[in-house]
Amino acid sequence: FIYREDPTAVELDRCIYNNMADIPFIAGRQGAKDNCRDVKEHKTLPDGSSMPCTDCRLQVWDEIVVVNYAMCHVPWRCPYKNEGENLPLLGPTLEICRKFHQSWFALRKAIEETFLTPDERSKDTGTFHPEIFHGFCLPGGSRGGSYTSMKPVSFLNGLVAHEVPQQAA
Repeated sequence: FIYREDPTAVELDRCIYNNMADIPFIAGRQGAKDNCRDVKEHKTLPDGSSMPCTDCRLQVWDEIVVVNYAMCHVPWRCPYKNEGENLPLLGPTLEICRKFHQSWFALRKAIEETFLTPDERSKDTGTFHPEIFHGFCLPGGSRGGSYTSMKPVSFLNGLVAHEVPQQAA
């Protein structure tokens, strides 16, 4: 890996382009909440107090472009937790993770409805939190529900990979 400063580079907002639903600070040795995950935010305000950390869990939903499932777990594991909903630190994480999962399953359903015939579509009759998992999860998984896999999809057979033209040296 080679790192070079590029004066034309633009740093993207991690809350928009890599939202992980993570707690915005790292607790210090005494449990202080002033160690922001983003090092650039380790600042002190003129009055001597610490600047609050940016909380990506509170990002406006319609502005999020890329989701990182590191904290929420991948959707096909049908993760769901009840405990912690009312805890100040964990509640916002659970809330946005549910939105991430709901959005992923809505996209999956739309893809199946757009590209597959009714006979090719997966059964979406699962009863495990259908408001989030759109019928693709059944009760009984180790972390929540169990996933209904997508059937092999015939529409992929018709897709052709396009080659990227090589630039002349």
